This record gives sequence, C-alpha cells and structure tokens, in this order.
Amino acid sequence: MNVCSQSETTSQSSRVECSADVDAFRCLKDNFCIKSEAVCDLKKDCSDGSDESDLCKIDECELSKHNCTKDQLCVDRKIGFECDCFDGFTLNLDTKKCEDVDECSEKNDPCQGRKCTNKVGEFQCDCENGLFTSTIPCKDANKRYLLYVTDDNVKVSKVSIFNEPLHEWQSKTVLKSSSPKTVDYNFKTNSIAWSEYNATDKSNTIFIAKLDDSLKADLNNVEKLIWNLAGYVNDIAIDSIHGLIFILNSHFATIQVAVIDDPLMRKTLISDVFTDAISLSVKHSIIVWIQKKSRIVIVNEDGSNRRMVDGDNDEYPSSVAIDDQSEKIYWIDSKTESFYSCDFKGKNKKLLYAHDDDLHETIMDFLDNAIYWTSNLNVNPKLINKLRLDQIHEIDKDNITASIDNVLRFKSEIIDFKVIKKDMQISIYNRCLESKCSHICVPQSYECYVCVCPVDHVLSDDSFTCVVKTGSVKYLLTKSEPICLGKSLANVKFNN
Repeated sequence: MNVCSQSETTSQSSRVECSADVDAFRCLKDNFCIKSEAVCDLKKDCSDGSDESDLCKIDECELSKHNCTKDQLCVDRKIGFECDCFDGFTLNLDTKKCEDVDECSEKNDPCQGRKCTNKVGEFQCDCENGLFTSTIPCKDANKRYLLYVTDDNVKVSKVSIFNEPLHEWQSKTVLKSSSPKTVDYNFKTNSIAWSEYNATDKSNTIFIAKLDDSLKADLNNVEKLIWNLAGYVNDIAIDSIHGLIFILNSHFATIQVAVIDDPLMRKTLISDVFTDAISLSVKHSIIVWIQKKSRIVIVNEDGSNRRMVDGDNDEYPSSVAIDDQSEKIYWIDSKTESFYSCDFKGKNKKLLYAHDDDLHETIMDFLDNAIYWTSNLNVNPKLINKLRLDQIHEIDKDNITASIDNVLRFKSEIIDFKVIKKDMQISIYNRCLESKCSHICVPQSYECYVCVCPVDHVLSDDSFTCVVKTGSVKYLLTKSEPICLGKSLANVKFNN
C-alpha cells in the first residue's frame, strides 16, 4: 500500500513520480512525492516539512498503531507504515485485501514437473510413493553434495538446488592433493578414491581415504590403493555394492577392474576404449562412454554385449550420465549444443533440449531426477530436472532455460566432479555375495556374474578357480561364462 497515489510528477531532484510502483513519500500539502531516501534525513524537501515530522521516530507496527488486518503483515516505513501480505498471498489493489496465490498456475513450475496442488497460502507437490511436500518440491532429508576436483584440492559443497547458488568459498576442502585428476565416492564405506599423475616418472597413483561425518578426509588414514600405474588414468568409477573400482587408462585405451579390498586382484577387462570419462550403473551393470568423441558406447559391466547408440556424423557428444530409475542415458552434444537421451539398449534416441551456448566440453552427472553439468565456457555447475527435459515439447525454450539453476558460483576450473549423498541407501542385489569365484567376481547383469582372473592367471575348467599361468596349463580363458542365479530373486539378500 503506497502512500503516494498515481499520476502527478515534478522536475525537482528529490521529487519523483507519484505511482504505486514507485517507493516514494507524498507531501501532505504540496500534492507531490519525494524519494523515500529523502524522508527523515534532517532536510526538509516538502514545503510543509511533513517529510521531517515527529513521526520519523515512531514505529507504528511495534506500537500497534496501524490498521492492518490479522491476515496482513505490518511493515514500518520512515514515516507511516504499509500493510503487506504473507508468503503465498498477494494484495488486491481494488479491495485492499490479501488473496491466495495459485502457485501451480504460475510459469515457474514450483514442483519441477510433478503434480502440483494449490492450497490456501501454499502448494503441495506429489513426490510419489505416498510422499508430499510444499515450498521445496520433494525435498530429501538426505542432502546432496558436490564432490569436485580442482588443480590442487578435492573439495565438497552442499548442493543448493532451490535456494541461491552457493559460492566457491563456502565449499570445504576434503583434502589437499598435488595433482588430482578424478574422484569418486564409496557410499558403503563413506570414503573417496582419487587419482594423481606424476609427470616426472609418468605414473599414476590411486588413493583412498575414509571421510568423517563432516565429509573431511582423515589424512592419517590415506592409503595408496594402486600405484606405479603406467599410462594416464583419466577416470575411475566405484561399484560400492560389489567392492570394485574401474580404472580408465586413456594411454592404453583400456578399462581395468580391481578389488578394492585386495587391489592386486586386478585385470584389464575392456579394450579399445577411446574416451576421457566413463559412467557406471551398478544397479543395471552397465558402463557407458563416448567413443572417439563421436558415438555413445554401452557395455555390460564385465565388458560383454558392446553396442552403440545410433548417431550422425555432425554430432559431438562430450559427456554422459546414467539414470537408473528411468533406465535412460543422457548426454550433451557440444557441436549441436543439445541434450539427448536413449534407453539402455541404445535405442529410442530423443532430442530433449537444443541451443544452449554453455554446452561445450562438459562434465556430467545424474542423481535423483536432476542432471548436473559444468563446461569449459561456464565453470559454474548447473542442474536441470529431468522431468522438465522430458516435457520439452510442452514447454517453451524460455521456461526450460528458466529452470536451469546454478548450483555453485565458481572461479576455479573443475577437473572432475560427482554428485553424492553421504548416507545413500540403495537396494541392489549383490550378485557376488555367494559367488564361487576364487579371485575376482564381476556382475554381468542384474542376475548374473562372471569370474575373472587377474594378471598371469587363467581360469581352470571348473569356471570358478583361477590358477597361475604356466606352460602346462592348456585352458587359457581369463573370464568365465555368465553364472546366473535364476529368474526369481524373491528370497535373495539385498545390500542396503
């Protein structure tokens, strides 16, 4: 409720247009308005001095000297007061009453694509599974964190999805490192693994460290997991359920697998991998990468059933992420500046969103219905709800752009990042829980696993036992055929 009415204007420097949209004060007798900052400044701008009256010292709201109704909020001004509306309501300028705002009908889509139900003074989002929430759509009590690598640090920051983006200085340093290149999180042990490259002897070391409740590493318990690795380690991916770590080595174009609790149990599992990063789905036992910056490749976790997503020669995919729940693969194409998706078979390719000039040389991750990415043109990590992308044909580009949020405001270059939950719980069947493998068990699908032999070992004819490779050994396989546990998993144990 502005004390100035509309229409009148003046040319003096302290005078402004009297309008409901202008924060101003109307002089009592002069019939014009002055700037609000000129009120109660010990200088009379109104000829009658009404802008410097004794009312400057009175807080009508605190003294209850106002006429705001009980459903309104009294806001003290330098002289006088205003009656404002509480959150969820707006002032009707004709009736001077506060009326409910229908948030569900507004363009900002407060429920991020989920069903929205308007209520008096608020709204409610249908989060599925019988859960509902308001104000912050489908808020998870288990907070998300951005675990990221810079030139000399591994850092962590809360992911502020629905509030203002956090700044880099609000991040916490997990540990200082000489030259970290990639990082991943093991939710089963609340630990991180990261790789460092030594340019002098051209070798790689993979470290592992337990985190405390504040997600800070105990530097006294940092261990070398694997060291003196030749080539160049571009990426690592942890299978927390089966206790495995996958290591991408771009120099040799291979993916190795190692047992975290016994890293000498290590084997080159997949060859001809020409990429800079890999994405792993533990639930569905697949690994995805971009081959030669031109094709999306999908393989089973043991390297079998290699398939490619159909693509055009003018495409340039730069990063991929896996959505376990919807069984989709999302990727960003730098050349066409677009988001795409397909299913786990590499079929049903779909263009989701095009023409974003920030989509160049990106890093990407996925967690809880949100796609996260950062690019070399804009280091600020961003996110968009996948439900918004899936509705691209129903929503105009401006609305899609409006629902892309900055997660953090950065100055440093992010080399790698993962979005994590500290206490993440995943019900995934451990295919290797009762395996008969003597050395390395690798899941091959939701129901099956294979036995893999480490370096200098081969598989004996029982398909489970690895023996040292000698001249007398004729059976030269290093990986068994899939060992499946049957179609019914009703009575199996799950890791939580």
